Amino acid sequence: MLRSIADALNVSLDTLLVKVGFAHRDAEPHGEPYDETKTAIRRDPRLTDDQKRALLVVYRSYTEETAAPTG
Repeated sequence: MLRSIADALNVSLDTLLVKVGFAHRDAEPHGEPYDETKTAIRRDPRLTDDQKRALLVVYRSYTEETAAPTG
């Protein structure tokens, strides 16, 4: 199932696992403007763990797409 999600988001499975917190990258940049949003998603008691992971994947895909240089 995770492979299908990764394929749908056009990212590698390894990247997806890092993004949803199942694997770790050396270090995530600090002070990113969307850190508060990610924290809020993780702390929301109304969401299941699966819902939180899905939201984080989608949110990160949008923020990375927006932050990517154009041209």
